[in-house]
Amino acid sequence: MINHVPTEGQPIKKYKQFFPIETKMKKINVFFLLLIMLVCGVSGIKATTVYYDNANSWSNVYCYYYADGVTGNPSWPGTAMTQTTVNGKTWYKLDIPDNFKAGKFIVNDGNGNQYPGANQPGVDLNGKDNVWLTGTTVSYTDGSASDGGNTDGGNSDGGSTSGSTGVTVVEGEISCFLETSQSDNVYAYVWKSGSTVTEYAGAWPGSAMTLVGKADNGNNIYKWTYTGTSTDIPSNVIFTHGGVKFVDKDIDFTNHGYYVDGVYSTTIEPETTTPVYVYFYNSSNWDNVYCYLYKGTTGYEEWPGVKMTLDNSITYDGKTGWYTVEVPAGYKSASYVVNNGKSGVSMEGKTICQMGSTSYFEDGTTTNINTVTPTTVTAEGTWYTIAGTRVNRPVKSGVYVHNGKKVVITK
Repeated sequence: MINHVPTEGQPIKKYKQFFPIETKMKKINVFFLLLIMLVCGVSGIKATTVYYDNANSWSNVYCYYYADGVTGNPSWPGTAMTQTTVNGKTWYKLDIPDNFKAGKFIVNDGNGNQYPGANQPGVDLNGKDNVWLTGTTVSYTDGSASDGGNTDGGNSDGGSTSGSTGVTVVEGEISCFLETSQSDNVYAYVWKSGSTVTEYAGAWPGSAMTLVGKADNGNNIYKWTYTGTSTDIPSNVIFTHGGVKFVDKDIDFTNHGYYVDGVYSTTIEPETTTPVYVYFYNSSNWDNVYCYLYKGTTGYEEWPGVKMTLDNSITYDGKTGWYTVEVPAGYKSASYVVNNGKSGVSMEGKTICQMGSTSYFEDGTTTNINTVTPTTVTAEGTWYTIAGTRVNRPVKSGVYVHNGKKVVITK
């Protein structure tokens, strides 16, 4: 209560502090408004947190998000995700503002690798509090992040997609999947072009697809399976619902392919309980042996790959003691490279001729790939074999080094 009133002749400025209560309240309200804006962010209160397990072991992880009709999304590759731990598991996370809650997101390494793939729509945010992306398997939770983080499944190349148990294939099967919100009249017209067209699913519009499960986002998942006797893989497919094409063009058919509204997404690996191994006999006596597994541009682990272990109980082709590694699920049809884990030879901007463990540079120097110790093999007027042995002159056909140049001799 104000009970101090200035008497005549007293300066009012001494009492000004007692009068502007309304002004003070306005300042307090503004202060709390600014504090709320600072905590919540001027772009909107946080609506969704994206968690990604970095199944591909990328060195950098970014999240690009967008929504129809909404501006303010980050430029590609998006915003760097931060590493965190939820329920004992390592994740990369990013908080996305509420005005994008109905949008989509794409995770990537900023260097050409991404999920979903190029020219494919992102993963739905669905307006949930938390989105968990484990490899290619998506799940959603509301509330505290501690309520989630236990999702398991998926790998960098597909495996079980969208958490549906119906998304399975067997060896030798010709089939494909379609994920869509459509609930009926979903057909697949499948054929192979040639001198005559071979129809695998009957005449247009083909065969009705079978509902095999639901994706975590609520979409239906349909499957088409070939029932004929041909072992050839079809070349094209068209998906329709009620006679309307999902995509207004011929689609390339990928065996065991998983399509989202007619757009290819990934390939489902055939299920098998039989373990697959890579065995390697270390005839070069490498100190360490690694196996690098990859599918296309995606590796199971970063180079040099998985360290192999010596098993002296294995005998094959008269040799005992083989290095071995069991191939993980999802990579049983992948490619591999066995290596010693050491760095390769720098090309130094020069042409290289590789022979065995030795590389020969265009200027005539030689490098052993294991020791990386260059040795000069050229001298004016002298000849060397490609293996680096000095000779007076070539006596038989082969490749020689003379005055720093490779020379092919035929006799």
